[in-house]
Amino acid sequence: MPAILFVCTANQCRSPIAAATFVQQLPDNADPPVWRINSAGTWTKSGMHAGKYAFRVARLVGIDLGGHKTTSIKDAHPDKYDWIAVMETGHLEALSLEFPELKERIHLLTSLAGLNPYEIRDPVNYDLEISVEIIMDMQDCVRRFYHRLTTNGGL
Repeated sequence: MPAILFVCTANQCRSPIAAATFVQQLPDNADPPVWRINSAGTWTKSGMHAGKYAFRVARLVGIDLGGHKTTSIKDAHPDKYDWIAVMETGHLEALSLEFPELKERIHLLTSLAGLNPYEIRDPVNYDLEISVEIIMDMQDCVRRFYHRLTTNGGL
């Protein structure tokens, strides 16, 4: 069963939306589930709700964060995942140092999407219009990643 962990800083906006977007790509008839998709944050505590702004941005791109609670990277058990998709080079560097045995599994989401690597900025630092653009770009990367994994023998 392929396992993917999406990681951002606080696990309140980017990574839960990325995980939900990936799940939307999966066939409805997968029984038992053949994918394990989760999200986590590099600098967060587990069990917190996403902020109002994250809920609003998510809703505008068709994602409901209503049941989401944060998960810290340590509580997510990253060693249980085949792919760890991060949003920023700082996440990549921090996780590679903290979990050197997982270095080959940790990648920028944009790289996994087959694009020249770039960071997906934290939308909570921008106005609503730019935040939605950032998240829509991230969702496109998630869809590209899914397509690369599921066609022509995968990555």
